[in-house]
Amino acid sequence: MRKGRLWCVALAVALGGTAVAEMTPEEEIRLKALEEQMDFLRGKSEKKDDKNGMPLRVFYKDGIKLKSDDGNFDLSVGGRIIENGRFFTESNPNKDAFYNKETQIEMKGKVFKQFKYEFEGTLSGTTSSMNNSFVEYEHEEWFGVKMGQFKEPFLYEETYSTLWRDFAEKSVATRLAPSRDIGIQVAGKVLEKKLTYEVAYFNGAGKNAAEVNDDKDWAARLTLAPWVAEKESALNKAMFWVMGTWGRQDSVAPANFSTTDTGSTFLAFNAATLNSEDRSRLGGGSSWAYGRAKFIGEFASMSMDLKRTGRTGPLGIDNENQNTRFDAWYVTVGWMLTGEDAVVGGRVTPLKSFGKVGGGPGAWELVGRLSGFNAEREPFYNLDKQYASSVQPTETGTGSATSMEAWQVGLNWTPISNARVMLDYGENAFGADYIGAVGSDVRKQERFVMLSTQFDF
Repeated sequence: MRKGRLWCVALAVALGGTAVAEMTPEEEIRLKALEEQMDFLRGKSEKKDDKNGMPLRVFYKDGIKLKSDDGNFDLSVGGRIIENGRFFTESNPNKDAFYNKETQIEMKGKVFKQFKYEFEGTLSGTTSSMNNSFVEYEHEEWFGVKMGQFKEPFLYEETYSTLWRDFAEKSVATRLAPSRDIGIQVAGKVLEKKLTYEVAYFNGAGKNAAEVNDDKDWAARLTLAPWVAEKESALNKAMFWVMGTWGRQDSVAPANFSTTDTGSTFLAFNAATLNSEDRSRLGGGSSWAYGRAKFIGEFASMSMDLKRTGRTGPLGIDNENQNTRFDAWYVTVGWMLTGEDAVVGGRVTPLKSFGKVGGGPGAWELVGRLSGFNAEREPFYNLDKQYASSVQPTETGTGSATSMEAWQVGLNWTPISNARVMLDYGENAFGADYIGAVGSDVRKQERFVMLSTQFDF
């Protein structure tokens, strides 16, 4: 009887009613404890247990989330697995192969909403490394600062997560883009979110690399979204940006240029060639999405001061070629076949997920891409300079090509929002007879099929 009366009283309190029955002191203590517990379960308690800390709610949304009721503390733990396959339609020095594109674990969160942190580690093939590792303070939307290792603000195709790529591999334009580096950045959104600015100062040595140069690299990107506040406008998601990096190198060997999808090196530097001083990049781009359609295109140009050691020019001085220029670009278009809104650099959510009770086909998207690369010809074909691994491509198949163009078409299936299957067909065409890293075949193009599966959690 006593227990029944106590629960009736508790129910009356929870519903905002008034208990008229008299209670013993023991019942009052029990009732008070029950009220506090019910307030907490209903999200009304902001009382912190000084001994045990702040309670956190645990739930799943694109990863495991832990969050306090007041929003001051949260933690996300997740990861991704991306597996690729590459197959050539004719003989190629490179081999048909399946390979692990990326296996990654990440942890990120915030404290008191303004202090943020992120750690991301990856295993690719048989190599493990640290990707992102930084701390960040966001004072207001218009100003934030972060320090650590993260992606430089340059090509959006490179700074977007690999989960949001449109093809199994990124375009050749990313060969001119810096990726992760160690440094500090200030960024924010102003003019009612119409303008985003990012300004950073990096070592310039790249991911997980020890700095051997006192000079550092500046990087900046300005992004304009003029119609972001006009929700019903067809131009609501249109964006335009310009970007650049500037720095100096201290006799660093430049990286060879290769295709992103097949891994074929098409422009190799002579072993004695160095980036001796200045290195700068400039570029721009735009993107747009409306209804089922989307578009993104970017252009990048890089200039380096090249020098070949141990060799003299016609005047008997060290061989140098200042501001040697390299250009690259890509254009991607897409169309959602199953009616979802197209997304640039973000997650596609199927209207009807595959495999669920009462579900549907998932989301299907058709994509196409054109891209190209071009290097200043004279420094590589000039017999006196010889910056390439061979003077020029020959009938025997040796040498390098200073230009290439590529096209791909793809079909992307998103059965559920956390998974995707991508099937691509493409062709890389080189500006001259080309030889891969292995073999002696002479070719001007290569055709291939790419398969990719991914899952994130």
